[in-house]
Amino acid sequence: MTFIRSKMNSLLFKLLASFLAIIALMLSFNIFSYTFFRNTIQDEIIKNSSSNLGFASENYDKQLALVRKTVLQLYFNDHMSILKSVLKNDRQNVNYEMVSQVQKDIIYMLSNESLYLNNVMLYFPKSNLMIEKEGTVKPERMFEKFYLSDIYSFSFWQTEFAKDYSFKLFPSAVFSEVFSHQKKPIGLLYPIVMKEYGQSEVYMIAFLDARKMTQAFLPPDSQFSLLGTSGESLYRTSESDQTLVPAEMPKQEGYFKKNGNYVFYAKGHDSGLTYVLSMPYAKISSQIKHLNLVLIGLLGVAILISLGASVLFSFRVNRPLKRIVDALKRQKPGLLSTQITEFDYIGEKMSLLLKSNEDARHHLEKNETTLRYYAYINRLKMIRTGTGEPKSPLFADKPFLVIVYDMTFKRWFQDQPTSEMERAVFIYKEYIQLEFKERFPDSQTFQIERNRIVTLIFTEGDAAEALTLLDKMKPTFDLDKAFGYFTIGVSPIFAHSYELISAYEQAAAMTEERMLNDETQILFNVRPSAGRHSLGAAEEQEFYTHLRYGNETELRQLVSRHLAGMSRSRATAAAFQSFARDIVIKAQKTLQAVQAESELPNGDAQRTPWEEIEECLTLEQLDKALTAYVTRVAEAIRRKKEERDPIISFALGYIDEHYAGDLSLDILASKLNITGTYLSTYFKKKQGVNFVDYLNDVRIGKAKELLTGTDLQIQEVAVRTGYLNANSFIRTFKKITGMSPGEYRKNTL
Repeated sequence: MTFIRSKMNSLLFKLLASFLAIIALMLSFNIFSYTFFRNTIQDEIIKNSSSNLGFASENYDKQLALVRKTVLQLYFNDHMSILKSVLKNDRQNVNYEMVSQVQKDIIYMLSNESLYLNNVMLYFPKSNLMIEKEGTVKPERMFEKFYLSDIYSFSFWQTEFAKDYSFKLFPSAVFSEVFSHQKKPIGLLYPIVMKEYGQSEVYMIAFLDARKMTQAFLPPDSQFSLLGTSGESLYRTSESDQTLVPAEMPKQEGYFKKNGNYVFYAKGHDSGLTYVLSMPYAKISSQIKHLNLVLIGLLGVAILISLGASVLFSFRVNRPLKRIVDALKRQKPGLLSTQITEFDYIGEKMSLLLKSNEDARHHLEKNETTLRYYAYINRLKMIRTGTGEPKSPLFADKPFLVIVYDMTFKRWFQDQPTSEMERAVFIYKEYIQLEFKERFPDSQTFQIERNRIVTLIFTEGDAAEALTLLDKMKPTFDLDKAFGYFTIGVSPIFAHSYELISAYEQAAAMTEERMLNDETQILFNVRPSAGRHSLGAAEEQEFYTHLRYGNETELRQLVSRHLAGMSRSRATAAAFQSFARDIVIKAQKTLQAVQAESELPNGDAQRTPWEEIEECLTLEQLDKALTAYVTRVAEAIRRKKEERDPIISFALGYIDEHYAGDLSLDILASKLNITGTYLSTYFKKKQGVNFVDYLNDVRIGKAKELLTGTDLQIQEVAVRTGYLNANSFIRTFKKITGMSPGEYRKNTL
């Protein structure tokens, strides 16, 4: 019995019991409100509206597919085929007997009322002829008199016919017929354009009755909207319907509330159209009001009960806690008798804890200087490990800044015994500490990593004083340039001790912005470098082309030009190193592709290209090393290409002579009396590039010469370089150079 009473008096039991009661009350409230709302209101709206909209979207999609299929059957029937053939051979002499047959086919198709078609027009642009249900008419007259619209003029359709698509549904509009200078409304119609890819002999325009389709697939008085594939409005039952945007409808189907309505939407699986149905919920406002009253009542009861329980529990816990706090203030806790077991245990142990704390405080005071040093360095180590930051009274909570010194030793010095580098770092750490201690007595200097030193400075002023001292120290750092160099990052001034992590990270980040030289650099308020530091698409293609052809001079010029551009845009040393490594990787991949590694002449036999790049401390050194390397690679590739190979020699010569004609792998293989498969594999092995890619490189190279050296039109340049299709030429040119032929001509002239 005593054990049970002890458990019931424990803090855990009282907290658990109180909060379980509150949780149970709030849970019952939530379950009741959710069930009531779902069963009486939300389900009814969602079920009915979603069903209506699903039926409409499915039938709309089916209707559009049926119309498209029916009109295409007209396009491919025998009468249309004969008429297209006749007009293609003789644009002026129209076979009106066949026109009459096509007109009858249109009338027969329109007689099917289930299609909801108002009219279908066939436009033959080369003969300037249009056939519709009433006969033939000039297209200009058709859209100025018989199908007049404020939106869709004949010039609008001419623009649309020129675009590259086969089927498109346009927003509905009111069409009228002009009779005796008066407009007679035809109806609200969806225009649909259908045409065959790559053909411009005939275009089809079908007109769907928008209101009839809506009435057929939706309940009366529905607030319905239809949106296109790009979110444009195609139809609204009323101009007062709210405007919707695609961002509000991210899923395939769903609903949301907007402006007093439930807005349901569904996207057609085949058409890509978005169907929207709006349902006002004003009719159910009385039920919602009743629900709100019930919810407010339940919430009020829950709050009152919760407050009562909380107040009662707080008083029961507060009294013993207050006695413990009073005892702590007197530093004589004694024994406390309460109704909570845990508080009794705390009271028993309080005296021992206070005594231990007093001993520890006395010990800290005696060793404050040493402990402060280790407290600082411990925090800095935590920055690196990502652990939490302990609060310590040893850290002075006043303005401070952090200075990070990164030491970079040259390779020859790194090859010395490790003790030599450790000794150098230690000497510099002592020198830095001596200089800053004289001006900032509270400053601390640490060796945080093998090649990194950190100085923590407390200052009431700005950072100018510390920067002035660093400038005075810079000549001393530069005395040992033969061994290495310093990169010094200075953080802004921070006001609170908990910001030490941010200060260190900012100072360390400054060192990443080092410029390319071999002197000590002091960095603060560094602005990010501007410009692009990697090869662009056109430059990369130019690099690979010169590399495959072994053009040493052009390669050196390209690399030097890019390095100079990076220098003008104040690129960092890290950006230069990244660019250089990228160039080496590209060169090595090309060497491997053409199997020319054995032809590569040795530079410095003791160092790899990566080591040569890492040892470059100035722009001049990097330029020299990088251009020398690409020159060696180009020489190796050129020597590989110059090896006597009758098949490749004949293939390359034949391509150079016949690139402007009908040239393919099979044609070239037949000239060599070998199979196309063998030639493809052999060409790729020897040249490091596919036959088609090589042929395109040659053709585009010739095209560049024609674009910059002549005034020929793009179409003529395409024909002269072996492309019978201008679109194919433009796509290939842009893929290789990164820009269109027109842009290339504009940028190079």
